[in-house]
Order: sequence, then structure tokens, then C-alpha cells
Amino acid sequence: MKSLPAPAKGVVVAAVGFDGLTELVAAEAAEIARTYDLELRLVHVSSVTSVMLLADPLGYGFTAPSPDAVDEVFRQERARLAAVAAALQVPRGALTDVLAGEPAAAVADYARLHRANLLVVGCGATAARLPLGLSTAAALMANAPLPVLVVGPGRQLHAGKGALRILLADDLQPGSEEAARRAFELAARTGGFVRHLHVHGDFREVLRDSWRDLQESPAAEAAIRNDAERLIDALHGRGAPYRERALGAGVGVETDCRVGAVGQELHAAVASFRPDLVVFGRHKALKARPFLIGRAPFGVMLREQAAVLVVPPAAELYANLAFPAR
Repeated sequence: MKSLPAPAKGVVVAAVGFDGLTELVAAEAAEIARTYDLELRLVHVSSVTSVMLLADPLGYGFTAPSPDAVDEVFRQERARLAAVAAALQVPRGALTDVLAGEPAAAVADYARLHRANLLVVGCGATAARLPLGLSTAAALMANAPLPVLVVGPGRQLHAGKGALRILLADDLQPGSEEAARRAFELAARTGGFVRHLHVHGDFREVLRDSWRDLQESPAAEAAIRNDAERLIDALHGRGAPYRERALGAGVGVETDCRVGAVGQELHAAVASFRPDLVVFGRHKALKARPFLIGRAPFGVMLREQAAVLVVPPAAELYANLAFPAR
């Protein structure tokens, strides 16, 4: 009697938009599913939901599309999504679903319904340059109740290659603790390397045009040195609960505390370290999210040549599922 395959250890959901990123996102999610023995689900939010009204041929107003027209759009999109899934080499196969509704909300609800461990989305160069990050990827990064991996041209993760170089960008706020835990956990699983980064501003920049004497005073210099030492100690303390296990698994760990503009210093850290993955924590700051490692918005993250993983704080996760699954 043929035995049934063991159940998958978790679920990865890939959201595709039938754009230039569809194959890249699907391939990245499939590689993660193969590497970590996860069930793969591909989803697409139907385009019919973004064109709910069609022009009335008589010109007197608008009319809703007929049920037959809606059904035909869904049928075509299901067939197209099935073709994308069939091209993937996933041992367990890939399940597919076409959703209706507002894209970010529909995808997040779907991931929660199926208890996904990870949500994979794509973001191209154009969306990364939007001043407010107005894209489905940015909306999911800001609000989805599970870790969101963002990939794009030049920002592939290549999970199957083994040891991952992970840049953990930490603002040292309580909301980023979950991101730190998962970054070290992933590095321990892959035998990779973690660079634990914090960027903080130099208050002398704020005083540049006014209190120049104060900027150059011995007291100011001492305050800056003390602040830097305090932040380095804080970085060591943040990673302490996870560092022993990571080191035991052969993971290299280093801390990197920088002073200056967050975007510039993040770019310099990425350029020098060349990570496979940049991990950020997400949390509310004055009810305006997200502001990460200082005041860096999502656009700053998505300009870098690395895959980006945004991890919500534990209080915002719908379930305490690890990435990848234990």
C-alpha cells in the first residue's frame, strides 16, 4: 500500500498580478516552498474588481458588467494562473485561487484564512520610487498580519542556495523584536551570516545652522560618544537571546552601528555587505506606519538590490508561526 506524503510544514502564499513580475514572484515562492517543505499557493486578485463599471454605450451613465462577463474574466484568469503554477517544479504542486476585492485586503485575508507562514509579493523599480509607496506591495508591508517578502528584478532571494547573508536593520524599538528573532532563526537554519545594523542621527546636524559652538563643544562630543556606546550595547542586548543558537549553528554575527541619514547609511551597509535579504521590523509610530530604523519609509528599503522581509510585531501577527516553519 502506497504511503501518503507527510504534510507540509507550513504554507507560503505568492500574490501575482499578471505583470512583468509574475514569473519572478512565482519562481521565488516555489524555491522557498521546495527548500523549506512548505505548501505553495498562488493567488491573483481579479482585474474585474478594478473595473467594476463599464461605460454605457448610450452615454447616459455607467452600468455594472453582466454576470456572464464577470464569469468569463474569472475563467480566463484562473486558466492563466493555472498555467503559471504548472510551469513550476514543486513536488507537492501549487494550489491556485483567483480572488475578488481590494487587492491588498483580499490577499491578506486569504493568507490569514490559510494560515500562511509567509507572503511573497513583487515590487518593480517604478513602484519603489513612488513617494508614498502607493502599491499593493507597500500596503501589504504596512498592514499584513504575517511576514511579507518583497522581491523584484535584482532583488531575488534564491532561498535554495543555502547560507544566506542577512542584514537585520533594527531601530531598537520593542516592535522590532520579532524581526530580530526571525532573522537570527533563519540564519541559524541556513548557516548564513547576520549583520545587525542600527542607524541613528547625529543631533549636531539639527543644530547645523544655529548653535554652531554647541556642535563643536567637548560636551557635545562626549554626549555623542556615550550615545554611540549605549546603542552598541543595545544592539548586543537585542541579539543576545538568539546569538548563542546562531553561533552554534555556524552563523557569523556582527554588529554595525552608524551615524547619519538613514537612507544613505542603509545604502552604504547594503553596498558593503551585499546581503541576500534585508530584514525590517514593522510597528506603529505616532499611529503612522511604517518608520523603520529611524524614519525610513518603505521606498528607502525597496531601492536596494536585495530582497526585503518585513516582519510585524508579535502583537500584530494572527498566529505565532515562524519563518520558515520549524
